[in-house]
Amino acid sequence: MAKTANEFAFVTAADIAGIEAIEKESFTFRLPPNSFKDAINTDGSYLETVKSEEIVVGYLFGTYTDFDGEIVELAISTGYRRNGLARALLGRYETFLKPRESLFLEVRKDNLAAIRLYESCGYQSYGIRKKYYRDGQAALLYRKRLIK
Repeated sequence: MAKTANEFAFVTAADIAGIEAIEKESFTFRLPPNSFKDAINTDGSYLETVKSEEIVVGYLFGTYTDFDGEIVELAISTGYRRNGLARALLGRYETFLKPRESLFLEVRKDNLAAIRLYESCGYQSYGIRKKYYRDGQAALLYRKRLIK
């Protein structure tokens, strides 16, 4: 049974180690060092965590402009997956982005759980980037219109 978490918060420097641990657990290819630390005080960056008993168990890292947003990474710690936390983080980011037009993301073609999540939240595939990842895997491109 998945564990529960209930505290959402924007990231502080104290959260970085927890985020990096989840990133290491979740992704073969990770962001450059200091990406999360640099994002904390950067205009156009969005970095939010979900915590359980003050421990970071998930995060969403995004970027945005005046017109749209992009999801850079969304990850939940293994023991907390399939409990609605990724969907909640996604919804919170979408709410933050309004009234921007669209939200974009790239997902590995073989990440079926993430693809199901995004499609169930109304994201539509609009393209593919062949051999996008260092291991040759393709990235599927998704977009959700936030303004109808």
